[in-house]
Amino acid sequence: MKSRFFIFVFCFFCSFYSFAENAKTENKTNSSTPNTGLNAVLQQLQKNKLLRSEFKQARHLKILSRPLLSEGRLSYFSGKGIIWEIQKPVKSKIIISQNKITEINPGNAPVSRPNIGGIYTVLDALLNGNEIFINKNFAIDYSGSTEDWRIELTPKFAPLNKAFETIEMHGDHQIQRITLIDYNQDSTVITLNTIQTEPQSISSIEEAYFAN
Repeated sequence: MKSRFFIFVFCFFCSFYSFAENAKTENKTNSSTPNTGLNAVLQQLQKNKLLRSEFKQARHLKILSRPLLSEGRLSYFSGKGIIWEIQKPVKSKIIISQNKITEINPGNAPVSRPNIGGIYTVLDALLNGNEIFINKNFAIDYSGSTEDWRIELTPKFAPLNKAFETIEMHGDHQIQRITLIDYNQDSTVITLNTIQTEPQSISSIEEAYFAN
């Protein structure tokens, strides 16, 4: 189960990396009419300089009758990286930084994958409500209010638009759920609970995960 879970996470992040690298050279922008509600939500998310949350993830595959479930804790540090700490079904940590993605399993040496750091650009944009990046790289459908909103993002560019049909975010004053719908209609639902944005400081242990 552990290897299958990491293979999914790694392939998912690799898709993000390729997209982020391609997106740097694109000059297209979103021509849709500005949405006041959407802008307000993104501005609220831009306050996320540090975010800690428990998460539950359900991976729904058409070939399986039951979803693949995992849960744990996510720590996000804007401009630095993400600590994806899996507690169930097996303990593992995935560290995503600007330079690499590293898997840490109990009793084993860390395994790093270099040259895919560009994925953080996309993840950071979503969690931090980067309005310029999101408008440039996604077609956006917004509905609801600033207290109960839904943002559907449709990737514009290959290869991400060949792998994912949409990315949906739901929330109130904070992101509560992210749904990734694959091109083949498999999906991943990540639910965030007990979100904390304080204290606005990173511990020495967390800082060490992002050391070069």
